Amino acid sequence: MIEEIEEERLNKNISLPAYHFIESELLFDQRKNFYDDKIILHHFLHEGRLTNQQITYILERSVKVLKKEKNLLEIITPAHVIGDIHGQFFDLYELLKNFNLQKDTLIFLGDYVDRGVFSLEVYVYLLVLKVNYPDNIFLLRGNHECFSLTSYFTFQEEVKFKHNLEIYNKLGESFYYLPLAAVILKKAFCVHGGISPHLKDLKDIDKIDRFKEIPYEGLMCDLLWSDPAQNFNLSKKKFEFNTKRRVSYVYYFEAVKEFLEKNDLETIIRGHEVEKMGYKLFKCYKTEVPSVYTVFSAPNYCDMYNNLGSTLFFDGNDYELKTYEWVNHPYVSKNYIDVISQTFSFVSEKVAEFYLDLLKYLEEINTTSSTLSKEESTISFTQKSYTEDEIKNEIEFVKQFNKSMIIMREERENSDEIELKEEPLSTNKCKTIKETHSDFEKVKENDLINEEKIDKKIEEKALSLEISPSMINKKSKEIQSVGLEKALDKCKIEIKNDKLNLELKKE
Repeated sequence: MIEEIEEERLNKNISLPAYHFIESELLFDQRKNFYDDKIILHHFLHEGRLTNQQITYILERSVKVLKKEKNLLEIITPAHVIGDIHGQFFDLYELLKNFNLQKDTLIFLGDYVDRGVFSLEVYVYLLVLKVNYPDNIFLLRGNHECFSLTSYFTFQEEVKFKHNLEIYNKLGESFYYLPLAAVILKKAFCVHGGISPHLKDLKDIDKIDRFKEIPYEGLMCDLLWSDPAQNFNLSKKKFEFNTKRRVSYVYYFEAVKEFLEKNDLETIIRGHEVEKMGYKLFKCYKTEVPSVYTVFSAPNYCDMYNNLGSTLFFDGNDYELKTYEWVNHPYVSKNYIDVISQTFSFVSEKVAEFYLDLLKYLEEINTTSSTLSKEESTISFTQKSYTEDEIKNEIEFVKQFNKSMIIMREERENSDEIELKEEPLSTNKCKTIKETHSDFEKVKENDLINEEKIDKKIEEKALSLEISPSMINKKSKEIQSVGLEKALDKCKIEIKNDKLNLELKKE
């Protein structure tokens, strides 16, 4: 059967996804006493999946390893630091080609999941590496490694599609065991977000109870959510509320300087923010070493930013940055829906247009026959008679149906594009700014709302920038979650100032 499908493929240069599971016995490496990371990597690169039992086993083994680690890791060898990955598995694969996974020390700064469509593969593969190479692979926690964000962005939907909700919950619980920070060779402090007014001494980090959801305030929150201030070195301030994130703080050079001096460090290496070149350097402290490095390792973030990714190597004396371009990845349909469902609105729209033309033709015939007697004023068509009022009602219904199909089609076509943040959300907001996709700053500006801490108050405001089941409007989700007939019954469609507006009637 698979051979027949392979033979019928129009583009034979693109390999068929791996539909098969691999037996656990074949995955197992006796020397490592665990699954072979090379086999899993090869399987994931061909879009293969593991069984629920295999995922569970990986989580159980990795949690045992992570649980033994302290909140603050002390790295005593030269190390490569890797920033946010955000579900970009194929970019991660290209990046890791540059390292010897068995020998090189790699520190990941967190944010393995959400936004990209291969978050599961990224996180599971890194856990497998952690179990196989526990002494040189280190995984820190990012602000996206929590239930509140992954249930709101893309990770939950991805895992539910590929496995089930139970597996998602197990994955979410494993986030609790990820360490919070690391120090390389007693000089470089590595963390996802940054420092905190609550952080006086490095020992404070080990006092945190990390085995829980990320709180909305306090030291643990700040380590994962804080940012350098925009005017980092132009103020004598130390900390201010982080208005961009709506949680935690922004920190200034004075705060960083005080932290580095007190803990005998020379720099902070963090991720958390996309940068056009993949990195950003901040004002130097004492030596020529920047006081803060931002390292972001997801090139062309969200398939939208056109940014580079980067990694940072520190050997105890020198800091070496290396940048990476993005690679192509397999296409994933919006919301993981099948092609038939994805094209339904387009096909329905065309059928409705044909039917509408037919009804208008009948109406014209009916108008020309208005001189006939009342008994003769019905039109016979395929053994069914239509009165003038029936035809008009049918035309109005089909118009309404057609408009809703146009809206659904446009939303699916544009769900990977940015909507202007000042516009209110509604299902007809399909206006896009395609011409700015190459403009990094414009894309970043319009994506700011997705950088906020998610809570119930702001949950309704989030906009879409994802390429797959991501942040499409909740009204659109509601339309898709019910049958078409029910959806149309709930729809109120009106035209104001030449703009189409669709609202759902509340029950």
